[in-house]
Amino acid sequence: MNVEGESRRGSEGSRPLIDDDLPLAPRQSSGDLAQQAAHVSEPETERTGRGPVLSVAGVLALVLGVVFLISSVAGPDDTNASAAAPMGAKDPGSRVDRLLATGTSLPRVSCDLPELGGDREALRAFYLAEIECLERAWRPVIEEADRPFSEVGLRLSDDPVTECGLLPPSTKVTALYCGANEMIYLPITRVLEGLDLNRSAHLATLAHEYGHHVQRMSGIMDRVNAELGTFEAGSSGDLELGRRFELQANCFAGLFLESAAGRGSISDTDAKAAVEDFHNWADSQTHGTRENQADWARKGFEEATVSACDTRSAAAPEVG
Repeated sequence: MNVEGESRRGSEGSRPLIDDDLPLAPRQSSGDLAQQAAHVSEPETERTGRGPVLSVAGVLALVLGVVFLISSVAGPDDTNASAAAPMGAKDPGSRVDRLLATGTSLPRVSCDLPELGGDREALRAFYLAEIECLERAWRPVIEEADRPFSEVGLRLSDDPVTECGLLPPSTKVTALYCGANEMIYLPITRVLEGLDLNRSAHLATLAHEYGHHVQRMSGIMDRVNAELGTFEAGSSGDLELGRRFELQANCFAGLFLESAAGRGSISDTDAKAAVEDFHNWADSQTHGTRENQADWARKGFEEATVSACDTRSAAAPEVG
């Protein structure tokens, strides 16, 4: 994709995209990454998720700002046949489509969140509490779809080296989910610069990134990765598929916010403000217009079923 050819910001005051949609860096050998890592401090792992499912030498596709692992670790009936299907095609028998075909709602959860603060320990405590709540909301849904549930990792370090390559500049990226090690990266400096102490923005950003983890656990990420191989990078089909993927994560975020609204530390007002925060993100060829980004978060919040987040079947204008 041509970096210079894409506007990375919307109107004045809009934030950098939540996670990058461009390759993080040219493909590098493990030796190159080791050499770079020697010049920066070791990243501090705040919470460890499942380890990488392939070795460093595994094949990685650096797309959508999330690293999709090209592997065969999914279950035998998950993605082999349906992954190469044209966009919009479904296999009702697959566990991937079973997740979206049901009218399943997330269980009601009560989140006990500490006060949001600007230092590392305060941010860490807030994010870990929200992740614990996200896990309680999503675990029953993932298990009902007969998919293995895994805990997500969290890292707040400003270290640019990740399992998925180098972090892009802070003007382009606020946060990132890496599927290679199932880790959410929230570099503390850029997060505070981009979100300040806006509680709604922090709630929305983490819920979106966790939405990518849901896509990972459900097998959606594997299928999208396989489909991306059928498009030329930067083509209209490539960009549209990327938007469908990102907008679905917004919808998943809206689903969670609805499940937590009016209980514990997240009031109805808090939840609605977090949903509307998606309108603050920049227009993007790969994430969609600001209106569509907010619309899909609202759709998850208002319809409150996983099937509402079937961006795969949405008409093109809805994912533009």
